[in-house]
Amino acid sequence: MLIFSPLETLTRTLTQNQAILSGCRNLEPLKAFWPWYDTKKNQQLKSYLSDTFNYTGPLLACLFIVVILPRKFFAYYEKNNYPFDAFLEYKIPSILAAMSIEIIENEQATPFWYAERHAKFIPCQKRNLIAVGQGVEPAIIAWNVNQENGRKLFHPVYISNDKVLSYIDSSSKYKITFSLLLLNVKLFCKYLIKKWF
Repeated sequence: MLIFSPLETLTRTLTQNQAILSGCRNLEPLKAFWPWYDTKKNQQLKSYLSDTFNYTGPLLACLFIVVILPRKFFAYYEKNNYPFDAFLEYKIPSILAAMSIEIIENEQATPFWYAERHAKFIPCQKRNLIAVGQGVEPAIIAWNVNQENGRKLFHPVYISNDKVLSYIDSSSKYKITFSLLLLNVKLFCKYLIKKWF
């Protein structure tokens, strides 16, 4: 993960009973495209939440990229074993909901759901947090970093020396392409003008 702003920008407004999970949402609508949706495990988790917390609300899911959890959750989690192997991406947010821990939205932690049907209509500039499928393109990083209100978190980013690697999954064959992370042309021109004039 490449971070261009202090982590306090994510945490400064959080209270002791709040959490941030990237892309937290109701699990049920994801079954149409999310390969980790598992009816049997979901039912086991629902039973566990009902028996343990008397929770009957919906299961939640997220992309486990940006995760900020309160101490209350860790205190509970270290003392409890779970009789099933549930996927972290829906186990953690669902347990948070059952514990009445509020999950806060944060624009910097908004992920790009690669497999979602309408994903192709999401502007490239907002594809800064990706769980699977491909790495963040260098041009997207450069554009956001040079915008006052641009995104400042990027995942995944592969860096080797002075180059940013764009990692692309194409038909189960992995390709790695290299490109230099270039400065925004407009800002570069301003820099030259200030330097020489």
